[in-house]
Amino acid sequence: MQVTETVSAGLKREFKVVVNAAELDKRLNDRLIELASRANIKG
Repeated sequence: MQVTETVSAGLKREFKVVVNAAELDKRLNDRLIELASRANIKG
């Protein structure tokens, strides 16, 4: 993940955030695995 501050004027701040697709995919899958262990689906 790369974070770059693009605007810094007074109290105003803007950031550009770049996230690698592979990193995002891994974090999403890890979170889904964590939630799957607690999911209770009736039916």
